[in-house]
Amino acid sequence: MAMQLELIPENAPFSSEQRAWLNGFFAGLLSLEQLGAQGAAQPLQAEEDYPWHDPSIELDERMKLAEGRPFELKLMAAMGQLDCGQCGYLCKSYAEVIMRGEETDLTLCVPGGRPTAKKLKELVAVPSAIPAQAPSRPAPSPIVNVYTRKHPFRATLKEVARLTGEASVKDTRHVVIDLSGSGITYEPGDSLGIFPQNCPHLVQAILHKLGASGEEPIETWMGAMASRQALIEAFDITRPTDEVIAHLGACASDPTEAKQVKDLAEQGIEEAQDLLDLLEDYPSARPRIEDLVPLLGRLQPRLFSIASSLKAHKDEVHLTVGVVRYERKKRMRKGVASTFLADRLYPGDGIKVYVQPTY
Repeated sequence: MAMQLELIPENAPFSSEQRAWLNGFFAGLLSLEQLGAQGAAQPLQAEEDYPWHDPSIELDERMKLAEGRPFELKLMAAMGQLDCGQCGYLCKSYAEVIMRGEETDLTLCVPGGRPTAKKLKELVAVPSAIPAQAPSRPAPSPIVNVYTRKHPFRATLKEVARLTGEASVKDTRHVVIDLSGSGITYEPGDSLGIFPQNCPHLVQAILHKLGASGEEPIETWMGAMASRQALIEAFDITRPTDEVIAHLGACASDPTEAKQVKDLAEQGIEEAQDLLDLLEDYPSARPRIEDLVPLLGRLQPRLFSIASSLKAHKDEVHLTVGVVRYERKKRMRKGVASTFLADRLYPGDGIKVYVQPTY
């Protein structure tokens, strides 16, 4: 059995579990550095030139920088440029699946918001904008992962350990996921897509506001579900769609509230304004849950940068996850995926994952 390289001294201010993880992490980095040195004689692949890939540049300026570029790169320029993974893609890969017709939802870019969605709709509405036969993406290597966003692997959570102290303002977790039996491979810079679930307490609050039991049957793309299960597993309750807002306005019995919801539909919802906020702000808008839930967007996977090497951790993927929690309108808000990993999963639980390459 190979000896574990000890890089973090025993007197360092870490627990034994944290020291073990840090040793493995840095060992993986060293192994990658050695691989890079061995392959130094090989020509380096030219870096792609995406001058608009900067979140500090305004949308109009990004679109000017993409003029004359292929259609998928114009779509990319309309994104928020953060590669935040909240849509389950990178900016470039989201643009590519739109061009290929594999993704029809143009509202997934969270940092881009309504301006990005509007621009994407303008771009795809141009006659002949999308090629009749969009080119398929070439595989980067002979090894191709079988599991994808459309066909994720049901992995097993192995460990979640807090890396920051209990008194720290930041809550950072080391997450280990077991990929045994999947044959999944990944490279430096790749991301892991994770399909999260919504907070059951938030779902229960929504059900209460709607006067629903949670057992009402809802048709979803995943099959028929009880409304509680559908709100937890299938639908995005943190970003109400335009269709949801319009429906609430139509159902509002108070004329003043109906006008306010109509104005909201024109102006767009505020950042971090979720479905429960709308139900609290407009108490006369109480649609049937069977009519409202199908108007919500799909709960999308989230991307997390991979912080491990298969050379150091066979059949595992390690993540460093910053847990998102903040207060808004006297209610604690939670990052859907980060708190799913930190608070609602336990070792041995199943979790659906896939690798999102950097190409």
